[in-house]
Amino acid sequence: MNLKIKASDIVQDKEYHILGFEDSDLQINLVEIGIMVGKSIILRHKAPLHGAIAFEVDGNMVCMRPSEAELIITEPLDSAI
Repeated sequence: MNLKIKASDIVQDKEYHILGFEDSDLQINLVEIGIMVGKSIILRHKAPLHGAIAFEVDGNMVCMRPSEAELIITEPLDSAI
């Protein structure tokens, strides 16, 4: 089963697998900060009122806007093949 979830909607402290990105000019920016297909991603903190979101990506902390997190397509690690 392939359950696709946007990074902006993942459950806090649960590990996910990055599958890809929505089509956007920001894709290159995400790759430049270490958000790449195949890496693990964990939601660590969401600021209130649609503020910044902090993720752990392969051991590194990365913060971004919710609109940027919506571009990242993930699946729960336990459903990855």
